[in-house]
Amino acid sequence: MTCMSSVAAKRIFRELNLISRCEDLRKCHIHVELRNDDFSQLKGMVRGPPDTVYDMGDFELDIVVPDSYPFIPPKVLGGGRTRASSLRKDKNDETTAVKIKCFRIIAGRKRKDPNEDQYHQLIKSDPEYETNQDVSAVKFKTPVWHPNISSATGSICLDVLQEEWVASMSLQTIMLAIQLLLANPEPDNTQLLLANPEPDNTQVSDCSAVLTALFANPEPESTQCHMFMNPSCFDMTARYWTALYAGGPYRNEEFQEKVRKLVNMGVDERESCVTLSSCDWCLETAVAKLF
Repeated sequence: MTCMSSVAAKRIFRELNLISRCEDLRKCHIHVELRNDDFSQLKGMVRGPPDTVYDMGDFELDIVVPDSYPFIPPKVLGGGRTRASSLRKDKNDETTAVKIKCFRIIAGRKRKDPNEDQYHQLIKSDPEYETNQDVSAVKFKTPVWHPNISSATGSICLDVLQEEWVASMSLQTIMLAIQLLLANPEPDNTQLLLANPEPDNTQVSDCSAVLTALFANPEPESTQCHMFMNPSCFDMTARYWTALYAGGPYRNEEFQEKVRKLVNMGVDERESCVTLSSCDWCLETAVAKLF
């Protein structure tokens, strides 16, 4: 990325200071910092929400900020979106209610900048607009098993990173919305994630792709997604990934033994984990798929 504009750099500097001083964000275990002293390259950390399958997991995110920030947000690779408003459905849950309140106070949408539409038109008139869009990204660096997050690329389905973004939003908005997404998966939006797969994403062995296949080839018993069809297996898989990659407390010796068996057959450990997860941990099915 070219040198960031002074407007974008000043905005990022101010937002990072606000995040570092915000007690509510510390309670939510959310942190953002520069990566290699570059205002366009940020490292985000988010703790898995309490009482979820991601509880006690620490997830790292790569955040690449475009030169036109805050008028254009960090863009989600892979396409697709989940509406942030739909993440606020379980208002009776105390933990979720606290996070919703935090989201509204810290990252709530404010009135749209009156110059924003004009700025967008100027940006879109740039012949390199489409190319510039693809430079920026927000994605999970830590692997995670979630219907709205690609376990292959880390790409995230979230509308505040796309068409619902306004310039008054911020890094706080992004991080809180992602933490809310971990607490409230939206399987109905999963099939959008791979609508525009990346060139090297030829495998169908991730959580989002499994759900996409279910929607594409529905059976009477499988009109709902994986997490509703087999919620116990989904939960165990998500907890296992959280422990394996994000330092969560859950351990599953049965899953680990199946991964070891595939590794002994010459399969990469990460590929073994992804394939078994997509096969509901049926070793025979995973072997048939790999060989």
